[in-house]
Amino acid sequence: LRHRNARLFFFGLLVSNVGTWIQMTAMSLVVYELTGNATDTGISLLCQFLPMLLLGSWAGAVADRRDKRRMAILTQSLMAAQAVLLGVLYLAGLANLPVLYGLSLVLGVAAAFDNPARRGFVIELVEPHEISNAVSLNTAVMTGSRIVGPALAAFLKAPLGAGWLFILNGVSFIAIL
Repeated sequence: LRHRNARLFFFGLLVSNVGTWIQMTAMSLVVYELTGNATDTGISLLCQFLPMLLLGSWAGAVADRRDKRRMAILTQSLMAAQAVLLGVLYLAGLANLPVLYGLSLVLGVAAAFDNPARRGFVIELVEPHEISNAVSLNTAVMTGSRIVGPALAAFLKAPLGAGWLFILNGVSFIAIL
């Protein structure tokens, strides 16, 4: 954390990933509320994570050949736009199951390209002898956000509603951008 850019990046990453986990939790709750079927919730998560499985290797090769900072900015911007669109559609009463599945798929495709770009960018932020520390900090941020995000979603869903949680996630991307 001695490097200013690394400090800014990891703080932004923490805020953004907490927002992402808030959205993921709220999305699961919304799908279940709409259908009452846990399988539909699983399908929404499948739509989000299947692109990573199918595109992971290819997306990693693309990230290796591109400017990782620019690619991360693009993918993070796409994920922010997806979150805001999801929130607006939900608040307008236009979020049905196909829309939720489609937006989960969009998020999954963006994340498939974001993960390798962001992980590659992390090692560019520090000097070579500090790479293991940066990778460890990246892992800690990702793990910590998995704990904090769902807890915040559960706490905030009743007072704010799912639509505002989606928009909150979209706004959280400002920290990483």
